[in-house]
Amino acid sequence: MNKKKQTFLDLGYKAAIILSFLGIIGSAAYLFFFLAMSPLDKMTGEITSVSLTAERRLSLLSTGIFVAMSFGFLGFALFLIQAKGDVDIEFEKPANESGSSYKLKLARLSPGLFVILCATVIIIVCVTFRIEYKVSETKHADQSMKDKGFGEIPDVSVDDLGLPTSKESDNK
Repeated sequence: MNKKKQTFLDLGYKAAIILSFLGIIGSAAYLFFFLAMSPLDKMTGEITSVSLTAERRLSLLSTGIFVAMSFGFLGFALFLIQAKGDVDIEFEKPANESGSSYKLKLARLSPGLFVILCATVIIIVCVTFRIEYKVSETKHADQSMKDKGFGEIPDVSVDDLGLPTSKESDNK
């Protein structure tokens, strides 16, 4: 192998290792930032707790994508240095009620390709995971506000806000 090609591969390997390291550090900082900034003790109520739960699930899923990208860079680095070894994977899911069963067998995978494959699976799971949340009916929320002493929320019209109407703005 000529010297220029080897230098280029060494540079790619070092860049992949650095990107992998920065991805892991970045995902830890990302998760810490979002979880440390969420005000737990100041917020109460059903809507707030549901939105906080959805936000936390989203931050965990996006952190999973960061980590998977880091593993992808690590697998790429292993692939560039031509890490030797064989990884054999065998997975079998027994038949369920509908009678379908699954069997997966991958033989003689290189370590770099195995890590890239795992990173791809993690990204697919994180991207396709559905965050479900449910808030009770509006009547219950209004009753909860009344129970806390806020009374009934009045309807507000445009005239009550004191904003200029389209006729007044046309005259000016």
